[in-house]
Amino acid sequence: MTLLVNDPADFAAEALAGFGAAHPDEVRVIHGGAVRASATPHGQVATVLGGGTGHYPAFAGWVGPGFAHGAACGNIFSSPSASQICSVARAAENGGGVVLGFGNYAGDVLHFGQAAEQLRAEGMDVRVLAVTDDVASGPADETALRRGIAGDLTVLKILGAAAEAGLGIAEVHRAGARANAATRSLGLAFDGCTLPGADRPLFTVDAGRMGVGLGIHGEPGIEQRPLPTADEVADLLVDGVLAERGAAAGAVGGSERVALILNGLGATKYEELYVVHRRVSERLAAEGLTVVAPVVDEQITSLGMAGLSLTLTFLDPELERLWRAPAVTPAFRRGHLPPRPARTDDLAAARRTPPVTPGDAPSRALGALIAQALGTVRDTVATHEHELGAIDAVAGDGDHGIGMRRGAEAAVGAAERAVVLGAGARTVLTRAGAAWSESAGGTSGALWGAALTALGSALGDNGRVGPERAVTGARAAADAVVRLGGASPGDKTLVDAALPFVDRWASALGDAGPDAAWAEGAAAARRAADATASIPARLGRARAHGDNSLGTPDAGAVSFSLIVTALTPSSSGTHTPDTHPTSKRRTTDADARRRRLRHRGLRLQGGLQGGPHIPHRSGGGDRRRGRLRPGHRLPARGGRGGTPGRRGPGRPGRARVRHRPRRGHRRQQGARGARRHRPRLVLGRTVGPVQRRPGALPRPAGGRDRTGSQTGARVADLQLRHVLALRREGGGAVLLRAGRGVVRERSLGPVSRPELWIGTSFKMTKTRVQAVAYARRLLAEVGAGVPGVTAFVIPPATALAEVSAVLGAGPVLTGVQNAHWEDEGAWTGELSVPQAADAGARIVEIGHSERRAHFGETDATVRRKVRAALRHGLTPLVCCGESAEVLARGGSVDHVLGQVESALGGLPSGPGGLEEVLVAYEPIWAIGEHGREPRPEEVAAVHGALAAEWGDRVRAVLYGGSVTTGNAADLLRVPGVGGLFVGRSAWEIEGYLDLLATGRRHADATG
Repeated sequence: MTLLVNDPADFAAEALAGFGAAHPDEVRVIHGGAVRASATPHGQVATVLGGGTGHYPAFAGWVGPGFAHGAACGNIFSSPSASQICSVARAAENGGGVVLGFGNYAGDVLHFGQAAEQLRAEGMDVRVLAVTDDVASGPADETALRRGIAGDLTVLKILGAAAEAGLGIAEVHRAGARANAATRSLGLAFDGCTLPGADRPLFTVDAGRMGVGLGIHGEPGIEQRPLPTADEVADLLVDGVLAERGAAAGAVGGSERVALILNGLGATKYEELYVVHRRVSERLAAEGLTVVAPVVDEQITSLGMAGLSLTLTFLDPELERLWRAPAVTPAFRRGHLPPRPARTDDLAAARRTPPVTPGDAPSRALGALIAQALGTVRDTVATHEHELGAIDAVAGDGDHGIGMRRGAEAAVGAAERAVVLGAGARTVLTRAGAAWSESAGGTSGALWGAALTALGSALGDNGRVGPERAVTGARAAADAVVRLGGASPGDKTLVDAALPFVDRWASALGDAGPDAAWAEGAAAARRAADATASIPARLGRARAHGDNSLGTPDAGAVSFSLIVTALTPSSSGTHTPDTHPTSKRRTTDADARRRRLRHRGLRLQGGLQGGPHIPHRSGGGDRRRGRLRPGHRLPARGGRGGTPGRRGPGRPGRARVRHRPRRGHRRQQGARGARRHRPRLVLGRTVGPVQRRPGALPRPAGGRDRTGSQTGARVADLQLRHVLALRREGGGAVLLRAGRGVVRERSLGPVSRPELWIGTSFKMTKTRVQAVAYARRLLAEVGAGVPGVTAFVIPPATALAEVSAVLGAGPVLTGVQNAHWEDEGAWTGELSVPQAADAGARIVEIGHSERRAHFGETDATVRRKVRAALRHGLTPLVCCGESAEVLARGGSVDHVLGQVESALGGLPSGPGGLEEVLVAYEPIWAIGEHGREPRPEEVAAVHGALAAEWGDRVRAVLYGGSVTTGNAADLLRVPGVGGLFVGRSAWEIEGYLDLLATGRRHADATG
């Protein structure tokens, strides 16, 4: 019985974490499993094994040189998900391709198969090998139906040794397949195992009896017999395995040499195993067989099951050499291999989907249409969720409807994020498929995920897709379902509707247009789905009900027919309303969302290769964004009509920049009416290098530096208060100056300015002494500054003055974690902005979600604090972010933009206003000890909108939330991210220095 348990739901993850902590020199634990601590040699085939937790040492204990490069670890007796397998495979593979090895169980077949489809879509060469050694689980003439038990060890060890020997991926896979064909196993159980947290075993065996033909997931066996003596147990095992000696030996040329594994299942220990092995070795010798390198051990367990199994693998010279080859792993050691250098790459990157390589224009347009179509799929299955559940309940557990809805919702979100990143059709579908599988779970989730991935691989990310190519993609999707699910027409599955749809669509294309051909295919799918009511279930859980499923159609076939019917184009180019009642509403919702995003300055298609497209918003004359000509006058505040900072009469929005002739410029300011307005901002052009005044806050990318000193022509007479902005234009700079004159052109040359902001808030983590020590170390390391990066630290208030004194007026800025909006008063326990400035703060952190959640901070108080900071010349760092609930319903962009508009709306542009503000997007679901790591596409969706709406007006828009040294580089590459605001990862000085180094590398790479 499994006794040492915390939360049973955490057992697998905690066991994996403890395993990694016990073997730090041999393995690295990552999302989904473990990989070698040493790097895979470039070009070597990677072998990735996997299965459920509860079988240790299988599978993580076999990770090491000479054996596996990685192991994917699922929950107790459950297959790892496709995303876990992909994560391990990405971390293990290094240019030679990957072979995935696992026991032949339905869940493993589906999820490893789906992972293979996804990895192939990413460009990786992937082969799959399922172990089928258990003679008790299938007839001799249908070995492909058998499950994998202790034969996993010999087959997968030979597979890993072939990779270690430098063979190519085809040869490695061939060696494993030959070993599998030559392997036979049989197991016995004396008592069942108990899952963590359970109060009874999965099965029991009566006293004095044994179960014959057990599995390693708690399966009790195919029959019970009286428990004989140890020798009789040995004879039973040898006779059972050698019953197929001819076929097994024949797979390797009739060999009489065998690898032997006598395996304990968890509660049958070594002395008992040795007693049995004594008799087994005698029997094998009598049969004329030579045992090579026997293993008598616990290698494939089943938690605490009492039982054992015997495995024989017949060996030809090649397989024997690979079986004997050295291997060094935590649980299997043979021979010696020299130490390998430790890997130093970013393992966290393996979890993340590879960055989007933008598709060409036709494929991006198709990707956007696919995202819309997936929205229709989501609405269709949501409408029919209960109906599908009721159908499934007749011959299953009734979860098909909810699983389809969850999968489709996740697919839509992933597809829309990919579209925003400029993805083509292949990438949109691949990401949608991965999200569908991960969220839906179960067989249908894996099959739909694989189908979308296969369809994407056929469509590609480049070029136009005509009807014939679309049909080819649909056939590839159907083939993936057949290949992974193992179903054929007539088995009462999704396949019964999918194949008729593809066949009819393809054949109708020759006589009808694409739309009419699709409609004929959809009609064929409906008829085929209805016809499944007359078929008894033959596959999956429903097969246990046999004829009881007669009269009810298959839920998978019905859901497929509903989807292709809803996607049938009508003559108007929209989806047919009578076949999908929600399609009209869906189109309206999509159009409304797109209009909102365009209003925010973010397009969903086109212009995305370099990040979110920013539309023109300047009025009149020169409409090239940010390319104002010398001599153009700009209004000091506000825009045409309405109050300052409002767009048009009475509509909230950003101040409108308009180009006017030199004379006759007017503006309105609310009820004050029109009046003559003398130009206050005049544009001048400068060339030559410019340096900022010591102590002046620098500007990151997309912003404008304030400057008061120079090299080249003398402009020292320009006071800091006269200079509004400095921003790059070509190799020089454009200088905006307050006053009545025009700044004459001067030879100032190219501008060198910081590109990024990277800072950290200590929260309540350091004493005064600790914070000062941190500051001194930081000053010693970056005393001259970090090229391309503005660094800042926000210590606790108790250490603010001393940290500021240590850092002085150097390149590292200091800040305060909070400040009141009043300059003074009876606000017990509060700190005012003047007090913070007096202590040396130059930045004020405002509006963090923790302040909102625990101290009642509202949008109104955030707004007042921003203005107080600006009033005293400090830079507000305005935090914004959404909860997991808002993220789940797709409201992140509107929620965050609303928070920022509330805090900054109405502030003037220029010094003393928006130009002084930093914004930090910190999603609540990604911050704190239990926050999850963000995916780049999640960050891109919000940052793209923030950049479009505010990026050219504020100093910078930073990202914060589960930022680590492992994901910082990827986050900085997200369009719209102007820096990082980091918590826990920077509390140790080494972590912060690593982040600054990452920032410098990014600045260098982006120029």
